[in-house]
Amino acid sequence: MGLNNLLFKITAMTNLHVGTGDRNYSIVDKLVQRDPITKMPEIHASSLKGALRVYSKDVLGWKDELNDVFGTENNPGKDVFFTANLLTLPVRSNKRPYFRATCPEILNNLQKMTRAFGLKKNKLDELLEYMLNISFTSGKQVVVFTDSIRDGALEEVPLKDNYQYMELEKPMQDTLKTQFDACIENFLIIRDDVFMELCDSLPIIARNRLDDERNLWYEEVVPRQTDFFFMYLTPDKEEDCSMTKICNNSIQENPVQIGANASIGYGYCIIKKM
Repeated sequence: MGLNNLLFKITAMTNLHVGTGDRNYSIVDKLVQRDPITKMPEIHASSLKGALRVYSKDVLGWKDELNDVFGTENNPGKDVFFTANLLTLPVRSNKRPYFRATCPEILNNLQKMTRAFGLKKNKLDELLEYMLNISFTSGKQVVVFTDSIRDGALEEVPLKDNYQYMELEKPMQDTLKTQFDACIENFLIIRDDVFMELCDSLPIIARNRLDDERNLWYEEVVPRQTDFFFMYLTPDKEEDCSMTKICNNSIQENPVQIGANASIGYGYCIIKKM
């Protein structure tokens, strides 16, 4: 039996900490999971699958279906969950609270992933192809799709001499809205090297330690409104598969909690099909 290949987007509604679990001796005590090549934040497939299993059991009330989908110690389960890669990162501005920002490396990774699993003949691929054909003018760091922010700033860096304007046709604007939950007024493409620097400077939260003489410890978080994407393979029909049921419930009733610190509101996410 063949597998159906589906693409999903995770949007963090609250700050997210999916930790590495490694002992760390730097200033920051707990770091988030990162891609081993790009060092961008990600959610490992095992962490994602584990969170979805708990959600399916505790929120959806699955019993017999649980082991069939997610597996047991001796059976991996019938569905395949991939690592969730970074899609957009919220970047602060003096023009609006934040922009949804991405970079060519992310767009290229998304296109390669979707094409590898046979999802290339769609509007998303057309949008990605257009964006990946954009060449950064020498010295420019940001591509914008509306000229109204030319006198603005990103993370306290003026855009005046750092941006270039590109026009996006209406059909692609519609795709941007449906796939990225973004519009031309709040979407940016940032040059890879500059975007990597932003990923290196994720928020650090100071936490109180109640059972130790050392009162404070520091935890890295992925900020709310960050987006990830992940591939999912299933032998079931799209309308019957586990991720469709989880997705519908997360949008309508109960967000999915991913990662640590659920008791203080971390990691509550909405999952949508792309």
